[in-house]
Amino acid sequence: MNWMKFAIVLSGLMAHATMAADVATAPAAQASVSTAGGLFSVLFGLIAVIAMIVGLAWMARRFGMMHPRDNALIQVVGSASLGTRERVAIVQVQDSWIVVGVSSAGVTSLATMPKGNVSLPPGFASPAGFAERMKAMLEIKNAR
Repeated sequence: MNWMKFAIVLSGLMAHATMAADVATAPAAQASVSTAGGLFSVLFGLIAVIAMIVGLAWMARRFGMMHPRDNALIQVVGSASLGTRERVAIVQVQDSWIVVGVSSAGVTSLATMPKGNVSLPPGFASPAGFAERMKAMLEIKNAR
């Protein structure tokens, strides 16, 4: 019986000591947990905002919100790269085309001509031609 009383008293003392230790360390533990939780919350919010910005930019590009309107006063008919920073472009303004040179020094008008028709040279394939050719190649590959 003495051993049983001793065990009960000892377990009560240990429980009391454990509770006292928990009370003594509780504010420090809670502070570190709340700081980590706050940091995680801020980091998660930042990642969510960046993901939203990237998603909206992708949607704007995908659905054509960043392209100029068709009824714009000035339209780029075509352009070609001549070097790392040099380009030649044909710009349509009303019923005339202006050939311009674009470089790091600025934009220079090279020629002016009446509006013409844009047609691809025989060596170039149109996008529709590419789609048909790709479809035919896939059908040949699937037939094997």
